[in-house]
Amino acid sequence: MPELVRRLIHSSLDGIIRLTMPSGDSVNLSGFDGELETTGCNAFVSSGKSVFEIGTDCKVKGKADKDIEKRNKEIADTEKQKLNYVFVTSRKWANARKWEKEHRENSYPKGI
Repeated sequence: MPELVRRLIHSSLDGIIRLTMPSGDSVNLSGFDGELETTGCNAFVSSGKSVFEIGTDCKVKGKADKDIEKRNKEIADTEKQKLNYVFVTSRKWANARKWEKEHRENSYPKGI
């Protein structure tokens, strides 16, 4: 899935400064599943710096909670102020907007 996300970003976004999104055997590397810095934006990606977590788990909220809690412990609040946090899933998620609002207020005010 990271390769698909990377291709979608490249095909739909201008102004990409840096994009890293390991795929294949590299998905098990530590760190974010993807990082993007761009001057452009579209309906799915904001300008500036974005970090990505990608999951295909059937328990989407559990995966999203686990990922954001882990990152919240690793990243200083001052740094989170500058980041857009993007959680990508291939699953339907009925309460995604509620989760987004809750975590935007508490973690990543620039955007989730």
